[in-house]
Amino acid sequence: MTDRHIHWQSLLLEAFFVVLGVVLALGANAWFQGRGDQKAAQTARDSIQEELVVNRADVISAAQYHFRLADSLRVLADSVPRVAMFERGFVAPASPLETAWEAAATTGAISDFSYDDALVLGRVYEEQQRYAASTDRVGDMIYNRIFSGGYESVIERAGNLQAVLSTLWYQECILVARYDEALAYLGAAPSDSPAFCSYLNGR
Repeated sequence: MTDRHIHWQSLLLEAFFVVLGVVLALGANAWFQGRGDQKAAQTARDSIQEELVVNRADVISAAQYHFRLADSLRVLADSVPRVAMFERGFVAPASPLETAWEAAATTGAISDFSYDDALVLGRVYEEQQRYAASTDRVGDMIYNRIFSGGYESVIERAGNLQAVLSTLWYQECILVARYDEALAYLGAAPSDSPAFCSYLNGR
């Protein structure tokens, strides 16, 4: 009886250590997996931050062009503008990138973002998509006008073109403000807003 009791004690002790080893191994694996997920999420955030900086510069360049044209057309009033003043075209919208955001979504890194991360960054990319949809409509409108009446048909309606340019400039300044909010949230050094955007916002 004693030998049998000792035998079962030994087996139970051995089984306990086997189970403990499995639990520890699973726990360690989950810990390392969690560390890997956190690192991937941070890498994704860093890439998104770099992408937003590039996009901000691109949108500011477009807004500056549209602001200058809209202001020039306002000064010209009823005069017919020269074609030469549109060196980048009647409109020259920005083309913000979404590569880093899409990569984060594809790899699943977004699932490891905090709620605030997803909310703040998602808002910026939604604004980008609205801007892209708007510029597509504007481009189609101007293209159709050129196709049906030539370049002159656009220039002769300078008042309409000024309204379009002012709308683009307004949307671009809103997008710049969204970039600034997101970059500040990510801890990036603040950048000065363009003077024409500050004027638009009444600052």
